[in-house]
Amino acid sequence: MEQNMFEQAVDVLCDNIKGRLQGIAGQIKNNAIEIRMRTGLPLMINMVGESVFLLKNGGVTCNNRPGVYLITDEDIQQSFRKICGYSVHSYQNEICNGYLTVKGNRIGFCGTAVVEDGKITTLRKITSLNIRIARQIHNTADQIVSLFHQKGLCGVLILGAPATGKTTMLKDLVRQLANGSIGRFVQISVVDERGEIAGERGDPFCNDLGVSSDVLSGYPKGKGMETAIRTMAPEMIVCDEIGSREDAAAVAEAVNSGVKVVATMHAGSMEEFLRKPIAKPLLDIGAFDYVFVLDGSGPKCLVKQVFDLEHLRKGGGKAFSYDQNIGNDFCGDSVGVDRTLDVLEFIKKGE
Repeated sequence: MEQNMFEQAVDVLCDNIKGRLQGIAGQIKNNAIEIRMRTGLPLMINMVGESVFLLKNGGVTCNNRPGVYLITDEDIQQSFRKICGYSVHSYQNEICNGYLTVKGNRIGFCGTAVVEDGKITTLRKITSLNIRIARQIHNTADQIVSLFHQKGLCGVLILGAPATGKTTMLKDLVRQLANGSIGRFVQISVVDERGEIAGERGDPFCNDLGVSSDVLSGYPKGKGMETAIRTMAPEMIVCDEIGSREDAAAVAEAVNSGVKVVATMHAGSMEEFLRKPIAKPLLDIGAFDYVFVLDGSGPKCLVKQVFDLEHLRKGGGKAFSYDQNIGNDFCGDSVGVDRTLDVLEFIKKGE
């Protein structure tokens, strides 16, 4: 299964690079998280905590040494055209944003920006590609599912630095809930703006999101949430990477409509989240009852902390933080409680 995800990711690259990558060892395919292509530089495969370089004659090395394969401009340009389905002009909006999503894999690229009236209108001379290999890993959301078993459905915000497994966890959470893991089939609307949760672009959805989920693919988060509420009667809305005031307003509308929201955000810690402009609006409206913080130092989807905002709002004083080794105790009185972060004061003072 893991090798199939790797093969699917490299299938969008030019024949030269695709053929070279298909010949590497299965263990590297299983553990690869990114493929990096830079004009004139070695073809690099990133794994958790380790990077390797592809050799010209096959195999890999941990060192940038003579004999490594150097990416050519032709490799980059042919791969970029293939990624765009040989219709670059059809994806100008995505190109201006610096990435495309193909079968759930986000592919970022760098080049020379063409700017008109202060806005990027296109990119020319692409020089770098980053293929992030999306995987559907079962049971990565078990801690959140356990929480729902104990508390019922509630709002959850998942924080983590890039590549810590936020989207992977979302996919597994939707799959479990929409397949009846808490004793019933939860009606879920997935607002998949970038196509990374369901894994779709011109093909059927390639990720298993269960039998009671509906996918709004390509919708901006605000419009997608609005549409879901008006047309699909969801119990829960799931979306990836909220960050703007418009996103916060859409979350507020969902909460005010009685819908629970599970979302992710780029932030390596609770403190980093609280420094964001949308933190206070989200806390003010009670959008989220729990905040899960992922650990960026180890495997993907490793939960480092869980903050109990529900306990805070019920008069518990400070927000509790649970070490991930404590297990599935979400009662509010566990040992190892971290009382250093006073979210309540943050809300009151409007910092």
